[in-house]
Amino acid sequence: PSTTYSLSYSDDGIAVGPTDYTSDASGRIIINALNKGNYDAFSLKVNGCILSSISTTVLSDPANPTVNVNSPAFCTGLSAAVTATPGTAGTYSYAWTTPAGFSDPGNTSSFTTNIPGTYGVTITNTITGCVSSSSSGNVSQDALPTVTVNSPATCEGNQTNVTATPGTTGAYSYAWTTPAGVSDPGDVASFPTSAAGNYSVVITNTATTCKSLSASGTVTINSKPTVTVNSPAVCEGNTATITATPGTSDTYSYAWTTPSGVLNPGNVASFSASEVGDYIVTITNSVTTCKSDQASGKLTINPKPTVTLNNPVICEGAPATFTATPDNAGTYDYVWTVPAGVPDPGNVSGFSSTVAGTYAVIITNTATTCQSASASGVLTANTKTLPIFTQLGPFCKDATVSAVLPLKSNNNIDGTWQPSVISSATTGVSTYTFKPDAGQCASDATMDITIKDLTFSVDAGGPLTINNGSNAQANAQLNGIALIDVSEISWSPAFGLSADNILDPVVTPTIPNGTLTYTVSVKDGAGCVATDNLIVNVIGECLNIKKAFSPNGDGVNDKWIVYNDFFCLKNISVNVYNRYGSLVYQNANYRNQWDGLYRGGPCPDGTYYAVLEIELQSGKKYVVRTDVTIVR
Repeated sequence: PSTTYSLSYSDDGIAVGPTDYTSDASGRIIINALNKGNYDAFSLKVNGCILSSISTTVLSDPANPTVNVNSPAFCTGLSAAVTATPGTAGTYSYAWTTPAGFSDPGNTSSFTTNIPGTYGVTITNTITGCVSSSSSGNVSQDALPTVTVNSPATCEGNQTNVTATPGTTGAYSYAWTTPAGVSDPGDVASFPTSAAGNYSVVITNTATTCKSLSASGTVTINSKPTVTVNSPAVCEGNTATITATPGTSDTYSYAWTTPSGVLNPGNVASFSASEVGDYIVTITNSVTTCKSDQASGKLTINPKPTVTLNNPVICEGAPATFTATPDNAGTYDYVWTVPAGVPDPGNVSGFSSTVAGTYAVIITNTATTCQSASASGVLTANTKTLPIFTQLGPFCKDATVSAVLPLKSNNNIDGTWQPSVISSATTGVSTYTFKPDAGQCASDATMDITIKDLTFSVDAGGPLTINNGSNAQANAQLNGIALIDVSEISWSPAFGLSADNILDPVVTPTIPNGTLTYTVSVKDGAGCVATDNLIVNVIGECLNIKKAFSPNGDGVNDKWIVYNDFFCLKNISVNVYNRYGSLVYQNANYRNQWDGLYRGGPCPDGTYYAVLEIELQSGKKYVVRTDVTIVR
């Protein structure tokens, strides 16, 4: 500040005088324009002292400089170079105006910036001091491109496209980074691949050259699902369950191929079937859409086994063998149903039994587990036939036995006896056993044969007194034997006997007077014979016993007449009984007097029984028994 400057100049040695000047901040002295011409010297005085003296030429009208500022663009995150380019070469100074937020770059022709906006400059020619007009350029900021990469999934064995998708439309170049082993696909937006892994890309806007950030996508190669189908075997008449079983747990859809004629079951993992053949399925993972390879199973329909059972016929007490016979060869289990009381034979194809009834069996094929229908057989146990014989004997002791033990029964069973011959040597009961010959369903039979002594008798009755020309009825009685056990009754002599009742024959004498003897013989089944004699006295024609009378008061046959000759009879006593054995009439000296009254009243019609005690004039006495009928 203490320095004083003065500037003078001369022209052709002639001092012209001081001239105007200015000085800038750097201390430079800028001479104001002078007239055009040559000047010998410019003298600079500093505090009155001439510092220097120079000569120069002042040209007329020097030009202002010109300058151009570029308009660069930069990508977000980067910077751009702003450059001022003078119109002509020279030495210049630069004065910049910049957007808000950007610091003055100073006296420089070029600088970098990351702030978009207008950048202006004025340049000054350092020689002439001429200043240019302001020139500006516009710095623009280009956005980085954006890009996305898909993350496709495909199934193993297939390819998928990896695609880079820019965020905005434009022209781009693509630089890929692929998984190890995968070739670089080059400058493409999309390409196929079958390799799993991470795929990344950087795109460059070919107009702005801005590069995107790296974007990536992941290629997933999903495994094919696996599936198996069972191969069931069932017995005919049953249904089987066909089941598709995925290798891993997930959600799947099912597509079936069934044998011809079988309705497709649709999208199911399992269904019932009854037709033989191959059942094929493909499953699709509902999430990955990957399909499995085909898997198949075969449905086998095994036939039910069949079995037959025999129907044995045995003789009771003998064992029979039941045999279950499968119709086809194989290995079988046997389950039996047997009659009550028969032990379960267990898992056997045959067994013995002696119990009649129905036996049933079900067999199971151990290979297929198929069961047969129940088969049944009937064990018939024929009852042993008991040989039937006509009973022999009894026989009397020591009697000659003419009967022979028969070797064929009445019902045609052959056999032999033990003992084989009947003996009558000892009284009592002996048992003879009949043994049927082999092959006949017959049981042993026995016959008890009795050898006995004579244990019964016969009473011929009598004696009988008969008037000549009349007859009387004998009344033989059996003692110790019933009539049913009598095999034969005979009288001797036989003449004059009626066979109406052989124990009570009607005796008609064949002599006018005298005594006759009749012998009765009674034989039992053993051949034992008992005998007795009947004495018949014939007393001429003294008696004429009426068998009936009619006491009705008509004067005809009103009295019971028993004799017609008083001269041969000395006395007759009469006792008459009714059918109950009550005495209804009695007379010690009968003279044909009974008129059918009893206690003053008439006896009922019917038959009565009389006992007559007769004494002849000769002194002989007889008892006559007879019946008489009252008929009114």
